[in-house]
Amino acid sequence: MSGTLNDLTANQADALKELKSKLNDIQKPIHDVHQLLRFLRARKFDIKKTEAIIRQDIVWRAQMKVDTIHEWFKIPEVCLKYWPGGSLGLDKLGHVVWLSPIGNVDPKGLIYSVKTGDIIRTNIYVIERMVKEQEVISQKLGRHIEGITLIVDLDNLSASHMWKPGMAVMIELFTIIEEHYPGFIHQMFVVRPTKLLPIAYYLIRPCFTEDTRERIHVLGSNWREVLLKHIDAEILPVHWGGTLTDTDGVPNMCPSKV
Repeated sequence: MSGTLNDLTANQADALKELKSKLNDIQKPIHDVHQLLRFLRARKFDIKKTEAIIRQDIVWRAQMKVDTIHEWFKIPEVCLKYWPGGSLGLDKLGHVVWLSPIGNVDPKGLIYSVKTGDIIRTNIYVIERMVKEQEVISQKLGRHIEGITLIVDLDNLSASHMWKPGMAVMIELFTIIEEHYPGFIHQMFVVRPTKLLPIAYYLIRPCFTEDTRERIHVLGSNWREVLLKHIDAEILPVHWGGTLTDTDGVPNMCPSKV
């Protein structure tokens, strides 16, 4: 059984019912049945651990003012221009496709130009936007969609990316995703890995739950063909194996989106 709403064992259904009962005093609209199941799956349906992490999540959301972040936070221009990544559209199953050419980022230049707290808030802002997009997509498709398809391009990854302050930001971001947005990564495709991948993964691996680790796929030389099995060509920029082009900048890399 997958542990999703329509695919629960008797024990999983009982765990969901018990968790809802234990959270009666603090449960908010955001903690619908799908959200509770995401937290339960991330903690292997351990009710005690799941209850604890959800209570921590509520405190964190209040402290970070997450529920109103789109009203009070403005993404800094530096992050808009230089934080790597962008939304391309939907994959063949309806998941938002986010492409992150992380090897092209200048970690020192970025962190010296903007507060790390604003980098974190920028990513929370984007994640919250995608969560809301998933709700709209689910309504349009008439079935529940959760999690994004993440493409991480490691081309140009170098020793400069192992810079401790830069890695600290990445570790904090992935920790936030795992603790507060379980199941946010539907699947992750890592393309063009360099020899530094084992080092980078060793540092970041502790952030990931076992469930997320199983969703990470490091692709070989046929990565373009693999991506096209999951994503339509018109969604992917030419540089990443598709047919999408841009009108300015580097057309084949679509800088208006990524």
